Amino acid sequence: MRVADGRICRQDNSSVVLIFENAPDQTTTDRFAGKKSFLGYETVSYLDTSGAYRGFSPRRYGRDTLSIPTYNGYAEILHMYQATEKIFVLLKGGDTVLVTYDQRLRPCFNSLVSSLNTSLYNPVDQQYTIHNNGFSIKTILSHPYFISAYRYLKSPQLQKQYKGLSEGFKKYAVDLDSLSNVFDCYKPIILNRLDTVSSISEIYGNYYKKMLLGIGDYSPQEVVSSDSLMHYISSYVIAQDYHKRNNSTDTFEAAANDTSMAPIARREVLKRALTNIQNGEYGWHPYDQKTIEYYSKRYTEITKDTLKNNTSDSIPKVAGAYDYKYDLILEDADGTRTDFSSVLEENEGKIVYVDF
Repeated sequence: MRVADGRICRQDNSSVVLIFENAPDQTTTDRFAGKKSFLGYETVSYLDTSGAYRGFSPRRYGRDTLSIPTYNGYAEILHMYQATEKIFVLLKGGDTVLVTYDQRLRPCFNSLVSSLNTSLYNPVDQQYTIHNNGFSIKTILSHPYFISAYRYLKSPQLQKQYKGLSEGFKKYAVDLDSLSNVFDCYKPIILNRLDTVSSISEIYGNYYKKMLLGIGDYSPQEVVSSDSLMHYISSYVIAQDYHKRNNSTDTFEAAANDTSMAPIARREVLKRALTNIQNGEYGWHPYDQKTIEYYSKRYTEITKDTLKNNTSDSIPKVAGAYDYKYDLILEDADGTRTDFSSVLEENEGKIVYVDF
């Protein structure tokens, strides 16, 4: 890495470095009726070189740094916004990106390598795509929080039947009909901007047409049957929803019996289902030990992945309904992983030195 004209110049295109500045908590929010939490993903999510999920929550004060691998020259991240919206961003290999937050706590991605990269990461003015409450128009028009509030406040019958919901819904209500019309008016402007982006980079133009407007998206079946697509976090999310059921044992069975799924997609769906089984569905539905052992064994048999006891390396372990904790996963030079608590148990009474 070297510095030229005040900008960072990196030669290694196999990774992207993200620098977070005063990152707010994005896995909980109080913008709706009461405090809501989202345990499915951490503040920032990405996939490693094997296509496995990794999560990261930067410190809230000061700066924190994360290096993520690229695939075919690009790295895609998922940045949660107020426990509600999934923001996907495609970053160029070799870049160093400063992530700051505006007054609404929404992330802004600024390349320290190239101002052109910054314009590619932020291709459309926010006035055309972001509501003044901080959420994207696309999210507001599709999310159950906003839809249920709109329907409630439009229905005197529902207001009479559920009187106590009125104040809570008014807090974040948006007129979806009017907003939909506004969005339709903005679409030509957004498309023109994205066409300009396409003239610079066809990859970015097509990417944001898919993410911002849903144009040219892959079908879920195409995603889960393609290992190459499964190197992008947006595809990972699609795969996780593809066989989602009311409980993780049913999700596990559905994925296990789907022979059309690509190996990476199946492994990651089974891994997440197994983690939820091991953790008792985030603490609200504990499974007996026999069930946990049964699905742990099946996971190993199907995926040939020896990490059956360490599948929670990137998902919070839950000890109780309100007692969340993260275990530390250690990896040796051969790539063998173990959790830190196991190391402490094996070396009880001894001094353990860990070098980060």
